[in-house]
Amino acid sequence: MSSYENIIDEFVPEWLNKEYILSILRNDELEGQQIKISKYNLLNPTKGEHFASTMFFGELFYSLGGEEKTKHIIIKILPQGNALKTEALEGGHVFETESKIYHETIPKFEAILSKYGDNSKLGAKMIFHSLVKDKEIIVLENLKQRGFTSSGLEFTNYEEALLSIERIAKWHACSMKLNNEGDMSMKDYSHGSFNLKNIDKMSIFSNGIQVFNEFLESQEDLVKFRPYFKKMEKTLLKKVIKTYSDNGRVRVLNHGDFHCNNVMLKHFNNDRTKPEDVMLIDFQFCVWGPVVIDLMYGIHTFFKLDFRTDINNRDKIIKFYFDHLVETLEKIEYRGEIPTLKDIHKDLVDQSHMEIFFLTTFMPLSMMYENATDFEKMDSDKLMNNSGDNGVLKFYYYPQYVAKVKELLPLYLNRGWLDGFDEL
Repeated sequence: MSSYENIIDEFVPEWLNKEYILSILRNDELEGQQIKISKYNLLNPTKGEHFASTMFFGELFYSLGGEEKTKHIIIKILPQGNALKTEALEGGHVFETESKIYHETIPKFEAILSKYGDNSKLGAKMIFHSLVKDKEIIVLENLKQRGFTSSGLEFTNYEEALLSIERIAKWHACSMKLNNEGDMSMKDYSHGSFNLKNIDKMSIFSNGIQVFNEFLESQEDLVKFRPYFKKMEKTLLKKVIKTYSDNGRVRVLNHGDFHCNNVMLKHFNNDRTKPEDVMLIDFQFCVWGPVVIDLMYGIHTFFKLDFRTDINNRDKIIKFYFDHLVETLEKIEYRGEIPTLKDIHKDLVDQSHMEIFFLTTFMPLSMMYENATDFEKMDSDKLMNNSGDNGVLKFYYYPQYVAKVKELLPLYLNRGWLDGFDEL
């Protein structure tokens, strides 16, 4: 090493010091061996990208029993310097949830798959965790050292999306097996992203339908739909929140935040057109509930707008998921009733308000990702809070979005998806 001066990000709390780093290493290395840290770097290259945590990339240089070693880790702590996020996450159990997923649930899932000859890995190795108040922390291996890379906000190709859907189908199947065999821990996961304390104060969730109604008023050929959406202003978010506690026909342990940025991929010979393996990350919002939750996230974030809004393509995606779910359930000797494809489609119809929510709230934001300039200018804190003009309205006027709304609203009307918002 050319320099022995530690490089520490400004947001690293005082308690996360050399002594604490040493305790992390002692937890991961062989007990009894002498450990001496020569240098450590804690950097935060992803500022603002993670809502439920502040993340640091750690490089630890140390000696173990006289042997020089380097360890690359990911450190996650509660968000720093953002009062809204801190207040919103209070009581949301995000660190308890993710710690339990890594410490208990993933090993159970992987043991089930391994027993039946499937060596798929469902998550990174957890090196250390603590839930001490105001010092909550999770330390993981850095998957980049095993050749995994972040998929970013969009997948490179269709194959990456399908591989991710195949992996979540295995995850869901394992959760169904454990629950069917009496493992009550699956139902302990009851705090999804829409159970956060102040979700109604976050404009990204609460204001979408109001902004959408403003947009409808400006479109002469869409004004006729406004009475339907006006009724939704008081009930849409409540219906979405209720989804997280509804029974549904097919219930699983949902990842709960199943989008591209929470998937890491490994490719054959670093060829981005040939995905080899996938790893799920960020399990703060796992929740036991209808499979619709993960399916809606996956469909609406994994695929391009034109592709995912084509009914035939959507049906193919759902069938692909269903086939892998059933294949895994049969392979791992699931003793419960195997769901049917019709069951999943019925759940999607029953929870069609999720479609409305994605159309009016998340789909406009996806337009932002397709315009690099607008994305770079977007203030994530303004996006999350109700601070007047947070810059979201312009995304509703992107030509591609306007065209899709004009195509989809008649379809939603004819399917009855715009009805039933007078009451919960």
